[in-house]
Amino acid sequence: MTTRPELRGDTGSLLPAVAAVGLFVVMAAVFLGAPVGDAAGFPQNVEVANESLGESSSITNASVGETNETTIASVNQSGEVVNTTLADQTGVNASIVTAGGQTYGVVTESVSVTETIGYAMFGLTDQLPVDLQSESFLAVFEIIALVLVAALVGAVMLARREEPGTVVALFASTEDASASGAVAADGGSEDGEAFDGGDA
Repeated sequence: MTTRPELRGDTGSLLPAVAAVGLFVVMAAVFLGAPVGDAAGFPQNVEVANESLGESSSITNASVGETNETTIASVNQSGEVVNTTLADQTGVNASIVTAGGQTYGVVTESVSVTETIGYAMFGLTDQLPVDLQSESFLAVFEIIALVLVAALVGAVMLARREEPGTVVALFASTEDASASGAVAADGGSEDGEAFDGGDA
């Protein structure tokens, strides 16, 4: 009589468990040993145009306006109004910025994290803004697709049909003595004789 848990005598059945534990140890070592850089926030806006408007000391007034379906920056420089085109369309996010003694007209556009990841995943990095250039993940996408297809095909090919009276295991099938075979749905008995409806 067994009073405590014991290992089965068939040590071959332990091989999948040992392989799973070994794989977990390898993955844990890789993940814990991987270098992790400092956290960096994803920019909400990216600069798409930057036009120099002149030295800040000579500019008395600067503003952003729209005319003829273009966005312009107007500056009053030494008593003369100078217009500089910032974008060939209207409705853009344009502003005047002063840095290092210079005045600039800057156009920015909002950044979509999902859109950026999608461009990188499908190898369309040439359509990303310059400040958000990324490596192409097209190869990774294809590898994921192949692995999923291989897993599906493997699952279908390794599937086994369970026959009456058998217990299907991963590596072996054993007879189940308690199974009774086919179900007698027509009122017949286990020995194959049908009930004739006579006196009980």
